[in-house]
Amino acid sequence: MKYIIIFLLLISGATQSFSQPKSVRKLPHPLNQPSLNTYAPYISFDGNALIFLNDYTDDGNLALNYSKRVGADWSAPVILPPTYSNMLTFVRGFTLSPDGQTLYLTSQLSNGIGAFDIYSCALKGSTFSAPVNIGLPVNSRLNDASPSITADGQTMYFMRCETMNSKQADRCKIMISKKQPGGRWSEATELPAIINTGNSQTPRIMADGETMIFASNLLQPNKGGMDLYQTRFINNEWTKPVPLTFVNTAEDDQFVSVTGQGQYLLRDTKGERRNELTEYLFPADLKPRGVLRIDGRVNDPTIPVYVLVNDLNKDKLVYNARPDKDGTFTTFLVEGSIYELAIEPENGSVLYDSKLFDITEGFPRPFERYTATVKQAAENDEVSLNSISFETNTSSIEKTAAFTNEFRRFSRLLKSNPGMVAEIQIELHGYVEDSIQSSPDLTEMRIDSVEYYFDEIDSLGQLSTHDTIMAEYTYHNDRTVKQAEAIVEQLVALGCSRDGIAYVTAVKPEAILENRKLLVKAVLRRRQ
Repeated sequence: MKYIIIFLLLISGATQSFSQPKSVRKLPHPLNQPSLNTYAPYISFDGNALIFLNDYTDDGNLALNYSKRVGADWSAPVILPPTYSNMLTFVRGFTLSPDGQTLYLTSQLSNGIGAFDIYSCALKGSTFSAPVNIGLPVNSRLNDASPSITADGQTMYFMRCETMNSKQADRCKIMISKKQPGGRWSEATELPAIINTGNSQTPRIMADGETMIFASNLLQPNKGGMDLYQTRFINNEWTKPVPLTFVNTAEDDQFVSVTGQGQYLLRDTKGERRNELTEYLFPADLKPRGVLRIDGRVNDPTIPVYVLVNDLNKDKLVYNARPDKDGTFTTFLVEGSIYELAIEPENGSVLYDSKLFDITEGFPRPFERYTATVKQAAENDEVSLNSISFETNTSSIEKTAAFTNEFRRFSRLLKSNPGMVAEIQIELHGYVEDSIQSSPDLTEMRIDSVEYYFDEIDSLGQLSTHDTIMAEYTYHNDRTVKQAEAIVEQLVALGCSRDGIAYVTAVKPEAILENRKLLVKAVLRRRQ
């Protein structure tokens, strides 16, 4: 019995270790190496690009390293040419754009605008371009450094300091600048005094656009030196900063970054022998909302379309734009809701495309690729109608935002293609029946007449056969015909011709509960 108990305890411990994320985890080899010290990691929002410093040099200076994620693994870090490392006159003042395609450096050059300026380097293939001063009005006669840009690329936060040298800065304030229609940055303004205490530095705006981490040695409480603090932009104002006690130490705590998932804070920390790149799990009350980046593409860029994103929980349109000339687009979905992404053609006779993203409770990776197919409607084309759902155990359509959008798009498609008939197809995976109403799901009833025969011996001992007809009741959950008819009625109410709509249904049992589902789609048929 002792062995059984120990075995069960081991299983329980293993289960917990797999189901719960680690509170602290070191980045793997080749990012951390036992013979090297690593510092100041900055990771892109999509989690695919990382830049950091290490001491793998002959001259004693720190070298700037760049690594990309390949599948689930990180590539061997590449030491950037001395051109970049030599420009780090404010050594740790480098960052990356949200997509990892632009490197920002802080440098003091003789032809600069101020003492220290911000420079940008675009990634071209596998190398970065020559650094370019981002110019006025972000750079000023003072010292400007450490930019942090929102996921949509439209807002920049950075620090402006009265004094700065290669290792530290003083009397700093955090500034904000907005991108203008022509692509230039606006005149920078200070964040409010609740954040700018006189020495607030290295802002890190999170992917959610509302959570910011920064460093200060003047805010309280303080464990020593520069500590990390967090503030949130709620109802058009910044909240009182709170210390990140789960990572603050008695030493300077400053140069950190966070991916778009918002789960871990990445920083350098002292290991057993060397400085290492380490991730710290955010406590639930401090965790930024994760942001899922959608890299989309429309299959035919010649067809004019709109890209729409609806927050279904709030019934709010949160994105409305056209794709680029090559058909690509990028949009961002903030954790905590269900979103509908739709590609709607200008011409109603063209097939649309849509997809639901349920990120109510997070997502496995910070980006997803999505290819939308649009084309002129033709015979045998299929249109997914899975955004249409029904109230529990009924054939009544749920009046959701997704329902409204789906019927609007589909009815427009039918009315724009009068030569087509829409065949509504509903397939239930998970048909169940019983002789009694053993479940609330068994709302339907079928009555069959069953003839029974029985033998009887009368009082004279003679055998005779009799028959009788009885009603046999079968309870089941096949509501597909009623559901199809409900869809037809809704389309007719939206102006579609009844004789342009047909339906077929099918059911089949499914023993595995997770596989039970209702599939709804339409197939376009040529009108006879």
